[in-house]
Amino acid sequence: MQKNAGAPVQEIVILERMVRRITLFGTLPLKIELLNSFRQEILGTVSENLRAALFGELLNTVNMD
Repeated sequence: MQKNAGAPVQEIVILERMVRRITLFGTLPLKIELLNSFRQEILGTVSENLRAALFGELLNTVNMD
């Protein structure tokens, strides 16, 4: 997949900041809303490490329930 998938670099930086903050400080409903708000191709432009952290948090939450 192309890194920017047609998105301007500035938009990718903003999205990465959102993902980082929601991963660290967001509630479960907010994390779910983030995933539902963006197409897979757009979320795919976010750093792999950030995506892994977000999904890791979601999996930890699911495993705790």
